[in-house]
Amino acid sequence: MFGEAMHSKQLLRMGMSAVAWEILRIGAQKALLRSGKFPADVARELGISFACTIHAIIASVLSLYLVAVESRPDSLYRRFDLAQVTYAISSGFFAWDLYAVLFVDKFDVGFLIHAVSCLLCYVFGQFPFLNYWGAYFLLFELSTPLLHLRKAMLLTGNKSSPWFAFVEKAFALAFFVARIAVGIPMSAMVWQDLLDLLKSPHKVHSHFVVYFYLVANTALCGLNVFWFWNMVKKKLAGAGSKKIKPT
Repeated sequence: MFGEAMHSKQLLRMGMSAVAWEILRIGAQKALLRSGKFPADVARELGISFACTIHAIIASVLSLYLVAVESRPDSLYRRFDLAQVTYAISSGFFAWDLYAVLFVDKFDVGFLIHAVSCLLCYVFGQFPFLNYWGAYFLLFELSTPLLHLRKAMLLTGNKSSPWFAFVEKAFALAFFVARIAVGIPMSAMVWQDLLDLLKSPHKVHSHFVVYFYLVANTALCGLNVFWFWNMVKKKLAGAGSKKIKPT
């Protein structure tokens, strides 16, 4: 079920990754507090955003490189060295993210489901399994830096800045492209590959893992659609609340 994820090298990579994100969070939080410009709760949230943004950039760059230089393999068990390193880094991040959801940030059920699902996806992926496809789904992180930039602008009182509207629109576009327009068709392709694999039960390393991916992918796609629909509803509500000036 776990394969190489239980090897000492991968465990060390995951552990170092998880510790690194907490060090980044605490370091950013303390730096903001020392500046005297931010209250404790704002510094805490900005510290979390800083760590999330750095991971998103690293994961996106590594994943983009992998999908750019490698072609789609004929086996879901094809191993890629870069994928194994990337998934160890991201597994450590999502382990830290789970900790942050439970003990540091404001609790949110959606974020909890996201953290647990992603953690298991990238731990199981180190078997190796779905090494190639996992890189595509890490590209969901392309929208994350804009999400946290928008959050930082809100927390620091810059909502009225002309840049805020630009960041908000750029985030919505990146979210839609990465997670909906690309993510859902890619999910359908992965579903097909997994269902084809199940037709040959003797080739499956773990039926639990395969079914987990099917369920997790459905849940994550559902969350992405739900979050995007909420963006659209808020935008429509905001547009509808504007009063038309009399001429």
